[in-house]
Amino acid sequence: MAAGPSSLCRRFDVSIPTQAVVVMMCGPPHEKEDERGTCPAAHDGRRCYARVDHAVVVAKRENAALLVCGAASETEDVDAYVKRARAAGVEKVHPIVDERFRGTLGLLEAAVDRVARYGDFADVTDLVLVTDEWHLTRAVVIAANVVVKTCVRLRRPLLAMRWEQTSPAWNAPPVLAAREGEKLMAFVLDDEASARPAA
Repeated sequence: MAAGPSSLCRRFDVSIPTQAVVVMMCGPPHEKEDERGTCPAAHDGRRCYARVDHAVVVAKRENAALLVCGAASETEDVDAYVKRARAAGVEKVHPIVDERFRGTLGLLEAAVDRVARYGDFADVTDLVLVTDEWHLTRAVVIAANVVVKTCVRLRRPLLAMRWEQTSPAWNAPPVLAAREGEKLMAFVLDDEASARPAA
């Protein structure tokens, strides 16, 4: 994935006014300093603010609402990120908590369902995903899949997708990138299997 803003599912009629919503997920906790160096983002103990600080920049630039997503086990992180985003001047910040820990897929399903189903997001045309470089490829693939399925199911106009890589970013351990590749392959194979008609 290229750094900086990128997009998928571009709108065919670019004359239509756009309204974005920004989606970010809690990242893995880590120390400010480790054997790979110093994380350039602000920290509160092991809580890293890289993703939310970048998401705030995007939300303010886009004049957009921000969805802060986390699992039930990450409720304290979600609350801290929501508080930080509001303190930074983002007017509309919504916590999204996936009560069952289903990882990236569950969080994106909850976020996209919230956008597609509720009237306060009726004018939203674009979903902007903010996450770290090591997580970006899998998150974008899953998000595109979820956006199409959810919008079709709810008979809602398809959301255009955009994404941005967190900057400054944590220098994540190489094992995370390796696991992401394995998880991406598992998601693709599982989705393909579920789409096949019963024999």
